[in-house]
Amino acid sequence: MLASPANQMYDLATLIISTATLLAEVSVAGIIWYEVEQDRQRAFLARSQDAAPREARKRLYGAFFAANQPIPKDGMDAARKNLLEQIERSESGELREACVEIVTFANELAFAATRPLAQRNVYIDMFPQGWIFVWLTVGKYVLKRRKDSSTQYAEHMLVMTLKCLERIRAENGPLVLHSPDERRTFEFTPEHLMELRDELKTSLESSRSLALL
Repeated sequence: MLASPANQMYDLATLIISTATLLAEVSVAGIIWYEVEQDRQRAFLARSQDAAPREARKRLYGAFFAANQPIPKDGMDAARKNLLEQIERSESGELREACVEIVTFANELAFAATRPLAQRNVYIDMFPQGWIFVWLTVGKYVLKRRKDSSTQYAEHMLVMTLKCLERIRAENGPLVLHSPDERRTFEFTPEHLMELRDELKTSLESSRSLALL
């Protein structure tokens, strides 16, 4: 038996009201998510300027150039190994402490940037070169820790660094690391960037973490 016209109109009105209510709730949820995400992005940017990790980065950059006078002719990998040796030989442990400081800090930031529903491109666009500079100096240390202890060590940092590296490679622009005193520089070549990319991907593949990308 067919519903009466009055019942049909009632059902249609109920459907319209339910749909409108649902759309309104989705819109409100979207606005709340956007505002929360904006707050997180501002916090991310502010946190990235913290004094302690900034000093740790400066110390490691200085150590990179101090360990390589001049930069080895056989390339970036040798320069990074020289720095790792200096970190491991550090009698006071200051360089190791700087590594732990910056890796912990970077992994914390990367976790915020790579979480589900995060606007990853916004975080990547903030300072993609910074992640590559940090990886240049602490990458060998991180890989050694991942090999010796846990393949999950600094996982989010690796993912974020790879994303930033891919962005820099796509832009195909110059990338230069300056020593803290601005007297020396290390210029990345396309081959250097490819070498770092392969290093990151290999490590992530070994821990089966490419799904995070």
